[in-house]
Amino acid sequence: MTDWLPEKLLAELERSLGITIEKPHVFVAAMTHSSFANENALPISAHYERLEFLGDAVLELVVSERLLEAFPDRREGDLSKCRSALVNEKVLSSLGQRLSLGDHLRFGRGEARERGSKKASILADAVESLCAALFLSNGLEAVRAFVDLHLGKEILETAERVGHDDSKSQLQEYTQKLYKAVPQYKVVKEEGPDHRKMFLTEVWIQEKKWGKASGRSKKESEQNAARITLEKLQRNPEEI
Repeated sequence: MTDWLPEKLLAELERSLGITIEKPHVFVAAMTHSSFANENALPISAHYERLEFLGDAVLELVVSERLLEAFPDRREGDLSKCRSALVNEKVLSSLGQRLSLGDHLRFGRGEARERGSKKASILADAVESLCAALFLSNGLEAVRAFVDLHLGKEILETAERVGHDDSKSQLQEYTQKLYKAVPQYKVVKEEGPDHRKMFLTEVWIQEKKWGKASGRSKKESEQNAARITLEKLQRNPEEI
């Protein structure tokens, strides 16, 4: 039992992340369910629950870091909503399925009969424990590489649809009600390579420029500019 290693998983992590696993035996506990430890009278440190605790914190840290880097104009509340939409059972269990983590976990006989390898909660926990093992073995850079590879695209897509209170709609309702006017949006600048392009958008109301903001897409830059404009108008409703 002590010589058991999830060798196929370790080899795949090394290949995909471009690293050499420094402490492979950390992954033994990370891929061991409590049911296996209980049936074999192993200590609490021999299964993944403690690592899951650490992995949750490490994963939230790295996702928070990536959100801050990618969306410099987002407010704290928006970023928190985005992080919650990413670090949760639904997203992590889906990732666990893609990584086939259920095939690498050790279960007790009872949990194996109950198809524990397919349970969303267990797969999500396994992703967190895996992140903890990566952190303890190879440091934070390994977790960053893991998040970039497996959640990078999802971070951008989630931030596009989550966290905004749809400032464009709110601004239009506000200006139509108070001023009988509809905001106009103008993309005035695009810069950067295609995979990291930034857009700068201005908001015009009744031929007056009210705000401007940037974003990783036209939609995001418009939302950011609308939010800034709405905040200005709400502070000074008499200015138009």
